[in-house]
Amino acid sequence: MPTSLAHRGLLGYREIVLSRFAGLLTGLLMSAPCVLAQTHPADDAIVNETLVSSPWPTYHGGVARQASTALAGPRKSEPQVEVSYFREAAGIAFGTSPWHILSDRGYDNSAQARTIWGASLKYLYKYEIDGETFRFVDSFKLNDLPFFIGWNFFALEDGRIVVPNPSGLRVRAHRQGPCAGRHPSLLVFRDGATSDSAIECVHKFEFTPSVVESACGFRRMTPGTAAVGVDVLLDGDIAARLRREAGRGRSKTRETWVAILDNAMTRIKACMKVSDGNSTNGVPMERGPDGSTLFYIATETEIIAMRYRAENNLLERAAAEPVRYRGRTGTTPTLLGFGGDAWIITVDGRCAVTNVFSGKIECDDDNTGPSELVAAPRPLGSGATVRLPLPGFIDTVENSPAVAGNDIVVSNYSGYTPDGKKDGRRDRATGVVKLSWNRDAEAFEIDWRNADIQFSGVPTISTGANLVYGSGAEADGYTYFYGLRLRNDAEGPAGEVVVRVRVGPSVETRRGRGDGVYDAGNNILINDDGSAIWPGGESLVRIRD
Repeated sequence: MPTSLAHRGLLGYREIVLSRFAGLLTGLLMSAPCVLAQTHPADDAIVNETLVSSPWPTYHGGVARQASTALAGPRKSEPQVEVSYFREAAGIAFGTSPWHILSDRGYDNSAQARTIWGASLKYLYKYEIDGETFRFVDSFKLNDLPFFIGWNFFALEDGRIVVPNPSGLRVRAHRQGPCAGRHPSLLVFRDGATSDSAIECVHKFEFTPSVVESACGFRRMTPGTAAVGVDVLLDGDIAARLRREAGRGRSKTRETWVAILDNAMTRIKACMKVSDGNSTNGVPMERGPDGSTLFYIATETEIIAMRYRAENNLLERAAAEPVRYRGRTGTTPTLLGFGGDAWIITVDGRCAVTNVFSGKIECDDDNTGPSELVAAPRPLGSGATVRLPLPGFIDTVENSPAVAGNDIVVSNYSGYTPDGKKDGRRDRATGVVKLSWNRDAEAFEIDWRNADIQFSGVPTISTGANLVYGSGAEADGYTYFYGLRLRNDAEGPAGEVVVRVRVGPSVETRRGRGDGVYDAGNNILINDDGSAIWPGGESLVRIRD
């Protein structure tokens, strides 16, 4: 594979585009999805009690289950749609975060109230949802950048919302506040006692050169990439991934490091190099046999198991499995199974999105074989890695596979626009495939495929509704929300379209109007009232029966 495509593919669309902005955000990844404790855990979910209580297990069902829930979402063929455009609701454009937090921490004003938090590189924003209420509450400006791109963050059970800010909080209105600063930071906000309370920034942790050098022992860090991925470990400490630039000129390389911060975010407790290369966005985790936290990081060439023991502050590289990817792996490695049947799942995509603004997709000219499901047995090193070829229409996998029990769903991707530009040519990528791990046959199998429908974001599995949700554009230029039957049941065959509702005009149809609706690689949240919350790029959407 050409080095340029390998490099660009794993770094992803953000790093390539943002490098144009004077190095401020060079190397930035859309990083680790927050992981939430749940009131409705998925099967075998590992719940992180440090994190906010939520009916929706964002991404990892605690910390292991990718985009699955036991809750039932919309089941009617044409559910109701409510679209809240950011320009109409708040007078400004946010740019949807690729993940949102749905909190049910118990607000004084209503036991049923939920708050939805989202963040971009420019704003942190908050919505209230309570019965018929679905409304914008407040926003906080993070910086004066001329663009809006989603960013990761997490919420703790004590009401703190933590947002990485790669530029430091330099906004004029906040220069005298407790979060002001000029270095890459973790900004800490406070969630109020009521679901409609305003957003307040109360604390920051700055990755200053002296702090990083003292804790990690190196000076040169890739500009703008401090805390490119931030995750809360099972003991409550914070694992932040950093990128170091090593060497100069053509010999310059990048390294992935992990820094462990205390839960109060006052100091770096431990720091070590993980691997050469760049890591993917999120890290699933589980308990090690000794009570430690095992968390898994994928780079261009390997999957690494890192171990952290809080009791003696020991951070170490526990194991690694060589795995070479042609481009970006699935956004986040995903755990499937526990005990005797345990795997870590990624996807090796034949093509990769390399530019967020143009939606350009580049494919590997040397290795034109099909995209593959890549499954490494856990513990890492305990057996051979399995590579299962995927259908030919699955060629650009920018998103993670969804996992529920032994079920796996992988979707295609079109790169923030309905018609992704594959090697510079427009191509409306379509297709979703359902796989499973057959314990009796000891093999991964393809159960069904739908080559015609566009699932452009991370699929969401609802075992309660026996549906897998997704969204994408059709030839009419409109964006649709779908629910496909996960398994055969009395109502019909697996893979059949059960829910199909038009959400709104796509961003390409209404570009510049501030009312486009599109799937930006986002996840669909399932609320305990049966509704689905879908981030629509320039909007937030509620879909319910």
